[in-house]
Amino acid sequence: MKIVLVDDEQLIVEGLKKIISRQFPDVETAVFTDPLKALDTLKKSPADLLITDIRMPEMTGLELIRQVREAGVRYCSILTGLNDVPLLQESIRLQVCDYLIKPVNKEELYALIRRIREQIARDSTEQTDALAEQFRSGTWDDDRTAQELASRMRRSDCPPLILAQFIHSAGREMPFWEVCGLAVSVIREEVSEPALGAALRNLSGPKPVSSPEIRKIMEEFERHYAQDLTVGGIAAEMHLQPNYLTTLFKKETGKGFVQCLNEHRISESCRLILTHPVLSVQEVGENCGFSSPRYFFTVFKKLTGMTPGVFRSRMEEAGFIRL
Repeated sequence: MKIVLVDDEQLIVEGLKKIISRQFPDVETAVFTDPLKALDTLKKSPADLLITDIRMPEMTGLELIRQVREAGVRYCSILTGLNDVPLLQESIRLQVCDYLIKPVNKEELYALIRRIREQIARDSTEQTDALAEQFRSGTWDDDRTAQELASRMRRSDCPPLILAQFIHSAGREMPFWEVCGLAVSVIREEVSEPALGAALRNLSGPKPVSSPEIRKIMEEFERHYAQDLTVGGIAAEMHLQPNYLTTLFKKETGKGFVQCLNEHRISESCRLILTHPVLSVQEVGENCGFSSPRYFFTVFKKLTGMTPGVFRSRMEEAGFIRL
């Protein structure tokens, strides 16, 4: 997420930047005391959120908002004093997302950022789902789809999440660690957009499961992968013999129970490494259902070809993790 702060008082914008960085270390924050310079920057590289003072000598905050809206900045908030009621009324007509009263209450600032983050995530999901539907229905050809998808990935804070959402919505299947590898190649332009489109088209869908017992197990994997899941325990809950359930699971999915569970856990551990960089590798393993760090490392390397630490380093190098 990128935030631009504009106020003609340097101490205010620098103070707000420090407050934001302490709570949201992964947020990129740029500060300006000159709204004209901010406008020029935002026209070249739109931010996710603009927070601007109303009263500034070179340009009012409301005029800045009017112009950056044309540049693609969707979410804008204003900094104001209690005596700016007429300007607040004008800001309502401009549909600003919120206003902050000086001196800024940091909890109100945090709440604003969280709310915008959540809205951006919802917007991104909806847009990606719509693109995937166009891909599935054949409305867009593979090259055009890949071009738009790559563009969205480059604008995202975490491209693998965009790519994974698209693949899921398109009815395709790919382990999340492979999604991450493909995302790196796309961002580094090692994979051309036509090649990306062809790769997506060639992905297979998930194997259909007809047995209600196996569908229940797959739901358990989704919801409770961090818990101690065993064939024996699940079979006892279903009042079935473990051997029967093991055989049925292999027949329906083409994989063993432990293999399928571990694949899901490793995918989730990769997501956790991306989205919660403050967690240690051991904590990631524990949060994904691996009671033994050694077993977590062994399974992770077997499936991904690298250790969790190497995976983290590669994601950091690609710019997908911001500490």
